[in-house]
This record gives sequence, structure tokens and C-alpha cells, in this order.
Amino acid sequence: TGRRVCIECGSNYHIDNPPKNPWTCDVCGGEVRQRKDDSELAINRRLDLYEKETQPLLSFYKERDLLEIVEAFGSAEEVFTRISNIIDMRVG
Repeated sequence: TGRRVCIECGSNYHIDNPPKNPWTCDVCGGEVRQRKDDSELAINRRLDLYEKETQPLLSFYKERDLLEIVEAFGSAEEVFTRISNIIDMRVG
């Protein structure tokens, strides 16, 4: 709920790391505001929807030995390598 976004260029900020001038984008000078889908109510709805519709898929794929967990820390290249290695093991 702390994310803030420039409505002009899409630059992201956070209430703990705001633009230098309140509500004004450092990049383009556009207005910075909270997105409607970043409200507490919207986030709770997304989490409820995840638990209801997405979470059950984990069990579905795990039971069929089709689920792989990928650690998403590190650089994009490191994560890509992990994903590629999993695919290579499954295909090769």
C-alpha cells in the first residue's frame, strides 16, 4: 500500500522513498499518486482471489510431479539460468 506511481511516466516510488518534491515525479515532473489497485481493500481482494483460485493449482501440479519451485533472488540472469536448468532437466 506504500507504492506511489507517476501518472505520466510510470516511475515508482514508495512512502519510505518518496520523490524529492512531494507528489512530483523526479524523472518527468508528473503527478505522483497511489494507484487505486494499491489500496488495502484492493490488496486484500487480490490475496483472497489468490487463495481461492491460484493456490489450489500448486497442489494440482505437485500431485502430477509438474511443479518446480524457482528461487527468485539474485539478478534476472541468475533467475533465468535457474529456470533454464529446470527446463533442461525436464526436457532433456
